[in-house]
Amino acid sequence: MSEDWQEHIESIGSGLHRIKKHGAMRVDAMLVSDAKHLAEHTDQSPGQLANTASLPGIVGNAWAMADFHFGYGFPIGGVVATDIDNGGVISPGGVGFDINCGVRLCALNLELNDLKDMKKLGRRLKGRIPAGPSGKGGVELTSTQMESFSVKVPRPQLNLV
Repeated sequence: MSEDWQEHIESIGSGLHRIKKHGAMRVDAMLVSDAKHLAEHTDQSPGQLANTASLPGIVGNAWAMADFHFGYGFPIGGVVATDIDNGGVISPGGVGFDINCGVRLCALNLELNDLKDMKKLGRRLKGRIPAGPSGKGGVELTSTQMESFSVKVPRPQLNLV
């Protein structure tokens, strides 16, 4: 399906294009892109976006932000929402794990009742996870420590099972 997206794309405004729902797609796929950027796309990211539009439980449209490019399943810059009650999932591949994506998934064995004080949890997470324009979090590292860390971290293993 991912190869035939070009047969189903239409411009719907300045900088916005739609791959109309077709084949296994459950929703439309929207691309934020000018015509020049889209015409120069030789990678498979628009096809990847069309594939994400076929995910179980997807709600709304699948989106590719202006900086989209080829990724591991999802295009980098791809955005989707799924409804768990309708077969949707939280996808680590969709969240991102490429070189310094800046977005991470952390799975916790918690129930909603375990999170009584959400504001406190939010403050604690904000203080410990580097985010925003400052890029600062709860861990201070020197350049040497950072270099040591980046060299010793094992490369991610792809598990297709």
